[in-house]
Amino acid sequence: MALVIFITFLISFLSFDGFECKNLGGSAELINHNNEAISVAKTVYGDIYDCIDIYKQPAFNHPALSNHKIQFAGITVNADPGKKYGAAQAVINIYNPKVVGPGHYSSATIAIESGENQIQMGWIVHPQLYGDYRTRLYSSWTADNSRSTGCFNNNCPGFVVLSRDMPLDYAFPSISQPEEQQYDSLIGLALVNGTGEWLLVFEFNTVIGYWPNSILPNLASGAETIRWGGQVFTPPSDDTSSQMGSGLFRNGQRRITCYMRQVTYDETISPDKSSLQTHDSRCYYEGYNFYDKDSYWAYSFLFGGKGGKDGVTCIY
Repeated sequence: MALVIFITFLISFLSFDGFECKNLGGSAELINHNNEAISVAKTVYGDIYDCIDIYKQPAFNHPALSNHKIQFAGITVNADPGKKYGAAQAVINIYNPKVVGPGHYSSATIAIESGENQIQMGWIVHPQLYGDYRTRLYSSWTADNSRSTGCFNNNCPGFVVLSRDMPLDYAFPSISQPEEQQYDSLIGLALVNGTGEWLLVFEFNTVIGYWPNSILPNLASGAETIRWGGQVFTPPSDDTSSQMGSGLFRNGQRRITCYMRQVTYDETISPDKSSLQTHDSRCYYEGYNFYDKDSYWAYSFLFGGKGGKDGVTCIY
């Protein structure tokens, strides 16, 4: 309930800013609707962000998914007929999987869907999008299954940035290593009642921004499906896929295999094993999903894999 109140306050207080931020990699200015220039601080990695009116964004085509090889390992819940979900979140283990090349990516993702509308968020390693192999925060949206609408982050008009402190392509400074210290972050989505807008929330106390209901009308009343897990994209011309998660899958071993914990939807509800679906793909696996009375873990599961060449049998 506290999270709902906090989100409602922020959306009413900050929604007039109308800023969008784009990573320039060099000097930049923040431009608001009154054309006032405001300097933007560098991140720990030296990234600098240019923020412009959302209606003046350069176009950046979201890749059409129909010809792509996207493999998923994780869990899915589907709403009962006549019902929809209004929130989804998880604390996601932060890793830096090895990605084969610039045309590939690997992510840990929470996705909400209703009809052809979809929002995704989580972390991703995407060298073609960012120009490096760092693990970064990301989001994407589409209104028509990526046939002609949507993009990553705020690379096209749509997502409205509210936070000046947390950029959409934030590079995580601390990365987990198998059998060493583990790092994770809470990432979530929440529907604002009465507006149909979905907020992107980071670590409980930061609302990064929101998607207006005008661009995702099917999601304005809630999500029909929620997915949590890992995704790996391989270009159709390539026969070798990248790592997912930690690059390893050791079922039951949380210090080796990438996890999501405190998995919830509709604020406090954990998935019921009788109502969720689990998914594996070639070379990628999901497992060890259960509810732990320990509030640190609550509902959690593991996912990941090493990837490899098509037609080759993968072993954990």
